[in-house]
Amino acid sequence: NLYGFENSPWWMFNSNFKVSDSRTLTVDLSHSLPLTMNSTMYDIGPLFLAIQQGECVELISSESIPYLDDNWMRNTAGIVDYELSDKQFENLTSTTSLVVVRQQVNRESGTYPECDTDDDKLYNVFLNEAMYYIRPAGFYRAQLEFGETAEIPFYVTHLGKPADNVAVNVIVTENGYGTVLPVNGVTVDDTDNVTKSTNSSGIVSFTYRVAKEMSTERKYTISPCKGNQPNVTTIPIDGQVYQFSYSVCITETNCILQDETIGIKGLSSSNGSQPYTWERDIYPIFRQFYHLYPVMRGILNLSDYNSVTQYHNLNLLLYAMSLNFTDANYMPVTRDISPSKQNMIINWIMENLNDMNYDGANTFIASFDDVGLDNVYDHTPELVLYPNCSADNTVIERDYPSCGNEFRFGVYEDFNLVRDSLNNVQNCTRPLFGYRINSQFNQNACNIANLQLQLQDAIEIEFATIPLYLTTLYSIADGCNVEIYNLLRSVVIQEMLHLVQAANILIATGGRPIVDDASVAPNLPTLGLPGCVHPGLYIYLDKLNISYVHDVFAVIEAPNITVVGTTQPQLSNHTIGQFYSEISDCITFLGDGIFIPENEDLQVSWPWPLQKNSTVGQVHIVTNTSTAKDGINEIIEQGEGANLIDPDDADAGQLAHYYRFQEIVCGKKLVNLGDGRYSYSGDDVSFDPNGVWPMRPNISSNGSITPETNCYTEAMAFHKVYRALLRDLQITFDGEPKNIFKVVELMESLLVHAKRVMRVKYDQDYTCGPVWHYEFAEVVKVEEVFEREDSSSVTVWYYYVAGAVFIALVIGVLVFIAIFCGCYFAKKKAKPSGHDTIPLETLQKPT
Repeated sequence: NLYGFENSPWWMFNSNFKVSDSRTLTVDLSHSLPLTMNSTMYDIGPLFLAIQQGECVELISSESIPYLDDNWMRNTAGIVDYELSDKQFENLTSTTSLVVVRQQVNRESGTYPECDTDDDKLYNVFLNEAMYYIRPAGFYRAQLEFGETAEIPFYVTHLGKPADNVAVNVIVTENGYGTVLPVNGVTVDDTDNVTKSTNSSGIVSFTYRVAKEMSTERKYTISPCKGNQPNVTTIPIDGQVYQFSYSVCITETNCILQDETIGIKGLSSSNGSQPYTWERDIYPIFRQFYHLYPVMRGILNLSDYNSVTQYHNLNLLLYAMSLNFTDANYMPVTRDISPSKQNMIINWIMENLNDMNYDGANTFIASFDDVGLDNVYDHTPELVLYPNCSADNTVIERDYPSCGNEFRFGVYEDFNLVRDSLNNVQNCTRPLFGYRINSQFNQNACNIANLQLQLQDAIEIEFATIPLYLTTLYSIADGCNVEIYNLLRSVVIQEMLHLVQAANILIATGGRPIVDDASVAPNLPTLGLPGCVHPGLYIYLDKLNISYVHDVFAVIEAPNITVVGTTQPQLSNHTIGQFYSEISDCITFLGDGIFIPENEDLQVSWPWPLQKNSTVGQVHIVTNTSTAKDGINEIIEQGEGANLIDPDDADAGQLAHYYRFQEIVCGKKLVNLGDGRYSYSGDDVSFDPNGVWPMRPNISSNGSITPETNCYTEAMAFHKVYRALLRDLQITFDGEPKNIFKVVELMESLLVHAKRVMRVKYDQDYTCGPVWHYEFAEVVKVEEVFEREDSSSVTVWYYYVAGAVFIALVIGVLVFIAIFCGCYFAKKKAKPSGHDTIPLETLQKPT
């Protein structure tokens, strides 16, 4: 370590360095150099690395540290490397010490000349290598219950080499809030002050033990609130924290105190007994963390029994509380409770899951590395009040004629859906079949290459729907439109299941699913879905509103049907169901030989066991034609329902997505009247427009968010998690199927950031929203670089002139083409092609 001198008028903070066997000196100055109030490097004069030899210093390099260069900190992270000469290496690894010095103009107290030179330059030492360095050889903290012990070794060096027979003193110290009670609750070697000597390897160990039972409240001898009179203050958080300082003692009276401390947390044990109950055992623990972590309320309410005991939430809790302590997604609640209490909670969760009669109860113990995110912004949203939603504001009656009408199984009343025009299918094809009216099975198109291409299209179709449904889900304010929120959430979960199922089929045939790529990720708004599905539908992002659900969601999931009584020809292969039917037919034609047995272990299973009679469905592991078709049938039935629109033909009697969306549109539950008759005449599905954040539509469009605004800050934070999710999903499909657990964690993190971004103002009329554009971060970086270059007028004019020349060339080429085509078609009368193009302005777009 290099230590600074706090009394120096040019103070620098401590630094770390190392010398490699290849004689490279690496010094980390990232936290050492002072900054100005504008966060630029403070000029403290020319700085050099040197070796101090008595009353003089030997410069390692005649070149000063270039810390004042433009973007030096950004480009180097404050780390500098120097190649040492043989002499420098020998001196630095012997009895001399490394220093950081500043060149002085005049001789002052504490300055040193340069060794072996007649130069008059003088240097002042800013950082000096510590003669002794001590650090724990492991964690700086430990959590123990009453009676438990932890042995923590310390590693002591003298000028970089192990220090033999050096005394180390450890003593309990007061933290900022006074003496922790109970006094001596944690001891070191059964006392509160101990000194021991290092061995020949420079290592000395101390044993910490929780000597007293901890209280369920932290107690301090002074108040943690400034200005209050000293007293005993209790804070209702489980466990007590004890700090121990440590120092190296050169003599009995000369001890060098280190800056760091060791933290030992004494945890209170569980007093519960089986069978565990919510009121007596679980609620008192969860209640504390309900208040400590309010951001979790958007995922689950830890103080509410009904919220905690939802099947999905119980599985999330079970997984999060079973992670390794060092995992980045280890649940915060379990960082502050003892193992006995943690096991009590897990057992209580398991008892509840077993009562739900689900298959394969199991704990999910895993250890993952950090998510790999940058420091995500901790920004406070501008809007903190929820929209004013209440039962009095609900809207039930819908202005859609067929909502109240009865229809029969196999007989469909048109819901006035936004239909694809036949004109929009021109030049639209997909691998297995040409996009034609009433196309038939084509054996020539069915081969393994085309099948894999269409399976990738299937992944992209499912991928495209998820941001649509999630954005609308995120726009619902907490506690409002609860029934619609739960409906949308269930659809999103199933769309994720469909994506995984399509990926499994592709993996089973030897293909590689692609999700983390700009060409695959949805770029909204857009016309149509991948694979020529609804090619004329204008698909855009918007908050929850009835017309949006009717015009976009219901069309996407519309069944492959024949509208009775209409004379207009209907496209039979523009739906998602027909798209998957083509895949199913081709798999049947190709047979079992296309499936690779070795790829079974590379496929992804659903993250947790499914409850019996689950309405979520399941992910099928694909090994042959039968299992592949099972997976495809599940996708079709959950999405649009079976052919001839049987609404009940879905998992466990749950309505297909199309009919659930129509329940939102009509404001009524779908009722089976018997004899194949149905009507939207059941219980109310209420919608309160005041319970929806006024999100700006298509917030993901490039250029729609101004940099350096709160909206941009929160949108970027959301986008970082989204990109991390795609990276982990790609890793999952690339041979690490258990990584799906990490994807689930990131989905929940995405929800937290989405709720934050929804509350930030976009302008006077709208709030911000989540950004799904894959290259949002890259676009912003380019814009920021351009803005930085604006300081140079030459650079700016270069861009202006180059841009103007480019635009002029493009206009010239377009004018030439227009004149040529005009002359050509004026002389030639072409025969009708059979496909009239539709003007762009006639496409269905939101008003």
